[in-house]
Amino acid sequence: MEELRKQLDSLEAKQEKAKGDPRLSPTGREEALRELKGQINETWQEIDRTYQERAAELDKQISVTMRSMPTPDISMEYMMAENREADRLIGRLILAGDPKTFLGVIEKAAQGTESTRNAVLTAFGRAAEMAQKRWPGEGDDGELLDKSSLLYQLGEIHKRLEDELKPAIVREYEAKVEALENQQKELRDQYNKIKIRKAFR
Repeated sequence: MEELRKQLDSLEAKQEKAKGDPRLSPTGREEALRELKGQINETWQEIDRTYQERAAELDKQISVTMRSMPTPDISMEYMMAENREADRLIGRLILAGDPKTFLGVIEKAAQGTESTRNAVLTAFGRAAEMAQKRWPGEGDDGELLDKSSLLYQLGEIHKRLEDELKPAIVREYEAKVEALENQQKELRDQYNKIKIRKAFR
């Protein structure tokens, strides 16, 4: 795309030069401008075609990469142990008498072993539902631990743990997708800059 932009710049500079070139006769100037206009139009068509082809190619690469992203192989025994740990966490949350204590239990588990951190992820849906039902208003201590604030903080913990516990192979594939998406953005930005120029020609 950058090479085509430079080619367009060069042709447009030649066009401007031809308009005021005293060495050209009126007929020669007309012919030169006609030829340059044709080359410029062909370059615009090539820019559009290149953008469409490259954008479609990147879309395909992103789709293929996302479809081939591996799913971690988790054994039944591991899942059962994780569910037991999640049940224990829910038991501790039931005993939490106020939002601050409730959040503290989650935070402590989220800073523990891999097993307890996974338990937070496994139990998250039940924990969030429990919080919604138990504390519709502000906390007794007057802190901003009303329902929406509590759920927001729980969500932040959940996002952090999802990232921390993500297998390396999944991170690798996500990095590939992100790199392709950045190429998409760069291509789109380059194309839009060229199109803006065309609008003001």
